[in-house]
Amino acid sequence: MPIHDWSKVSAGVFHDFHLSWVHDLRDLLNQKLLPDPFYALAEPVAGEAVPDVITLQAQTGAAEAGPARVAPGSGSLLMHDSADLLSRRISIHSEWEGDAVVAVIEFVSKGNKTSQAKVDQFVSKSLSFLEKGIHLLFIDLHAPTRVLPMGFHSKIFEQLGGAAPSLAADRLLSAVSYQVREAGRICSRAVALKVGDLLPEMPVFLRAHEFVRAPLESTYEQAFHSVPRKYREQLTRGA
Repeated sequence: MPIHDWSKVSAGVFHDFHLSWVHDLRDLLNQKLLPDPFYALAEPVAGEAVPDVITLQAQTGAAEAGPARVAPGSGSLLMHDSADLLSRRISIHSEWEGDAVVAVIEFVSKGNKTSQAKVDQFVSKSLSFLEKGIHLLFIDLHAPTRVLPMGFHSKIFEQLGGAAPSLAADRLLSAVSYQVREAGRICSRAVALKVGDLLPEMPVFLRAHEFVRAPLESTYEQAFHSVPRKYREQLTRGA
């Protein structure tokens, strides 16, 4: 299913949709994708203007066997949150590592881009994950704004002392996966997207060189079927 133009509907409609998306992705992670000792939880985050998050945590004593080895390369990706609505967070835990968070998946919302303060809050939260050695994946299905013309990936890399490639004029949406390697080295894999594209499978790192692939497109499609018919018709009209 192609990415829809979510500017056709209110932030509340997207928020309702992505709650289903978060839970569908969490269920698939738990049922099929995460090896022992990892598991995913959806967590409500009330009263915070933060993006919706899927967090990955590692269980104490996790065995080295598990997800596939990472192929070389780099890139990046982005996501959504709604400031005045209840945020959801999915956390992945590992029993072998004291149920510590090892990775986070965040869905960027329009609310993350409406003011400089909210942009700075999202960037600061993302950097705090990476500084703690927590891998990050975020998906952004919303167009850039005046306060964030180049997207979150560019902002995050500026703070890390580098320069991320700018988004193409016709591909202003994105999905970005960050991998924290040895000695705190951070690599990213980015996919620039536009309305009408299919969402890619993105790596969600569990350890420095091990990951599972998040099936974003199939879970997006599954969640879209839960959107009320009125809004599905608005989103698909003229597509």
